Amino acid sequence: MELIFVYNANSGIKAAVIDYLHKIVHPSTYPCHLCALTHSNIGERKVWKEFVKNSEVKMTFHHIDDFEAEYTYTKNYPVILIKEKNTLTSFLDKNQINNIHSIEKLMSFIENNVNLK
Repeated sequence: MELIFVYNANSGIKAAVIDYLHKIVHPSTYPCHLCALTHSNIGERKVWKEFVKNSEVKMTFHHIDDFEAEYTYTKNYPVILIKEKNTLTSFLDKNQINNIHSIEKLMSFIENNVNLK
């Protein structure tokens, strides 16, 4: 089993700069709440990085463009998916992610709801 995280952002330097500025100038309108949870303005949050590193479940991270190039699956982003036997199912959709208000709550939700069997 694998968790696939898809951020509501594209990859590349130009997209990263635009996202960085957007988070600073208008954080309330930034379209990727998952990004805001897992990253600060200067990079991946340390507590999140440690959580991913120490997790028993494999976690893969994508931007929209690289995810859609690899998978024929389109969703409202951001989204967290479960991949089992080449099948993708929703773990947390955009609305559910938007209702998580701290990185600690996201980590707790993952720990309590991922079935490792």
